[in-house]
Amino acid sequence: LKQSLIQNLTNFKVRRSSKTIVTMPSFKERIFSIVCISVVMILLLPRGNRRLKTTQADIDWLLKTATEQNKDIPIKKVDPDPEWKPLMHTFWEPIGETSPGDDAMLDLWKDEWGKLGFTTRIITLADAERHPYFEEMKKVVEEEFPDDVYNQYCFYRYLAMAACEGGWMSDFDTLPTNFPIKDRYYMPNKGGFTSFQSHVPSLISAKAGEWTRIGELLTEAIARTDKWINSDMYVLLTLKEDQENNVTDHKIDFRSPSWNVKAKFQYMSAHEINCRDMAIGRAIHFSHSALAGMYKNGLFPVKAEWPLKDGRRAQAAKIFMDEWRDQCGGSTLSD
Repeated sequence: LKQSLIQNLTNFKVRRSSKTIVTMPSFKERIFSIVCISVVMILLLPRGNRRLKTTQADIDWLLKTATEQNKDIPIKKVDPDPEWKPLMHTFWEPIGETSPGDDAMLDLWKDEWGKLGFTTRIITLADAERHPYFEEMKKVVEEEFPDDVYNQYCFYRYLAMAACEGGWMSDFDTLPTNFPIKDRYYMPNKGGFTSFQSHVPSLISAKAGEWTRIGELLTEAIARTDKWINSDMYVLLTLKEDQENNVTDHKIDFRSPSWNVKAKFQYMSAHEINCRDMAIGRAIHFSHSALAGMYKNGLFPVKAEWPLKDGRRAQAAKIFMDEWRDQCGGSTLSD
């Protein structure tokens, strides 16, 4: 089947009299073939809770066939040191008294990314302050959010990432599921700014210069953003709308959440994981808004009152991750 698909993607035969002319497919023909392959793969996904196992070789083949070129850059040159591990960053700066619930979520974040082979690193306001653009950003952000330190910090994290040499960053409530093995060591999109939950900045990869560039773009776009709150998420949405409406191409890769970052507990019923849906996507984001919907629908995995008390979010996320591994076998990607 694989050889047949490769031939269909790379060679189209046109008959003229008794001769067969082999030509390269047009762009539309290549896209059509890729879409057909994707549909077939979706139809072949397991139904219910049957296990799907995809090898890294399958993923690499699909990526190579679809793009026809390698667009990844190494996060670090090949290093013979077996102790070296890739880095996953998250921004965390306590506001007032530290919440035990946040500490529990940070511990779970470290544990889950550590299981995947990442060294975890918490970046802070002090990192952002080392960036030469910090004072300019601070002036604009404090004017927009004079009494909202949380939303100020959400902007500062872009400069903190730039000051720490860039790479991967996730929210501390975003945990890995079917995270591609290769992406531990290579940044997708040649290190260009890539947001894996569309304009929701829960999981991002970018080289240092891109973190600076987007930090500056966000700062400048605050003034022309008119949402109910001009958080970094909604300012990113402004930049996305610029691209969609052909106003300006900011060269930001906004990836589809459904194929990359799930936004809620993937339950079919209480404590019954939807393994079919969990077979797709590289991470899951346990945001407050997503958890509120699950609580309302009676699918929150622990007994709790809303709003959640300290530690309940981390407790619920851990239960879900353990149930996913028990019922579905964990990641569909194998080493």
